[in-house]
Amino acid sequence: MSRNIYCDAKLFIENEEITYLKAVTIVFSGNSKLNYLNATFSTVDLESYSLYNKKIRFYLNESGPESTPYFSGYIMDVSPKETTCSIKAIDPRCFLSGKESKKISITNKINFDGYTLPQFVKEVVDENLGIYGYPPNSLGTKFISETANTILMKDTRVTNTEIYSIIQSKINKAIDDADIEEVKGFFMDIVETEDIPQIVIKETKSINNKPSLYLSYNDGLTSVSYTRRAIPSYGVARSSDQSGEAEEIIGSFQDGNMPLGYRSLDVSGNYKDPDTAKYNALLEVYRNKESLEIKTKVNKGFKTPLGSIVYLDVDDLKIRGNHKLISKRCNWSPSNISLNLNLGRIPPIVSDYI
Repeated sequence: MSRNIYCDAKLFIENEEITYLKAVTIVFSGNSKLNYLNATFSTVDLESYSLYNKKIRFYLNESGPESTPYFSGYIMDVSPKETTCSIKAIDPRCFLSGKESKKISITNKINFDGYTLPQFVKEVVDENLGIYGYPPNSLGTKFISETANTILMKDTRVTNTEIYSIIQSKINKAIDDADIEEVKGFFMDIVETEDIPQIVIKETKSINNKPSLYLSYNDGLTSVSYTRRAIPSYGVARSSDQSGEAEEIIGSFQDGNMPLGYRSLDVSGNYKDPDTAKYNALLEVYRNKESLEIKTKVNKGFKTPLGSIVYLDVDDLKIRGNHKLISKRCNWSPSNISLNLNLGRIPPIVSDYI
């Protein structure tokens, strides 16, 4: 759908607007992964500038000028060609991850045992600007708050490890099991503001929450397709004690009579007894109950945050109803703009299953 009369996109490198913008793709990856932007310019002159680590801000300007960027990040790659130049920018979490980020060690002598995960994030971002190699004021923490279920840094020990991988490891294992029928997880995300992008911890929403976005073929929805995948019916939890000094603790959970067949999920952790291990296996099986992976093309909902509830008003009863927004991809050119929303289930990693 052409949206050129409603969208006056602008891109800035540092404080200078780049006027020869040819195409832009922004991917909001979800699942605590980093967001990124690919942009192509109809000039090769950009190559003569020192662009690496320069701040970039992209304004979608949907239906009018905006003060808050649609995406902000830092240029990591520059690819000049004969008549064009392309760049890739990654959100400010890039300074906490990757080969060039500052690594830290958490030992028995120097550790964060008295910290929660939000306190750890604030410590490494707020109090160590410059020490860890990222530009001052590149990332804020004013939206960081404690989670409903406290995520502790106790017993976290790593050697020469990038900061964001530590955060991801903790967040991926954190769960809210207040409702065993709908086990919720957490994820890291970026919230754009007028000045500094803010890192936040979000809890996944209940599927029964009021939708933030309604889509139908009469309003916003262009196309939809979906894949139904087998869900785990059996979980095996093993203790992660590899020292050999303690006997391995194993617990397993089977979901009913496994009507969809045997599909096992492997879980590791520090469990004090088989019952604890079994309960964690149960939680992981229940947390992976979503079977639908839904791909949509839409022409509204550009600003809908990840984790939101989206209602699909379609004839197919298999997918009509509420779904969680997992990731999104926006493509812009001077004559067109499109948006893809991925709903439902986070695509599984093959190594997660045995």
